[in-house]
Amino acid sequence: MELPMDGYDLSNTLPASGVAESTPRPGGRQRPMAPWPYPNISPSQFESLTPDDRMMLEALTQTFIETALLRRGIKPRGRKIG
Repeated sequence: MELPMDGYDLSNTLPASGVAESTPRPGGRQRPMAPWPYPNISPSQFESLTPDDRMMLEALTQTFIETALLRRGIKPRGRKIG
């Protein structure tokens, strides 16, 4: 499925809802699309990566962002465990 370059759906990355959270109602409003962060990489190119490639890309991106923040004197947020 080709996605528009201006956004992408994050619904499959959201954590499972817990007991205290209500489930979305059928026919409810669609979640807004998140902006696509890479103008030179299409969503279909990203989708063609293997799960291992995606994990590597995420790790590289996180390392780059943390390094850039540290250079600017900003302490990065804690990493997720899991």
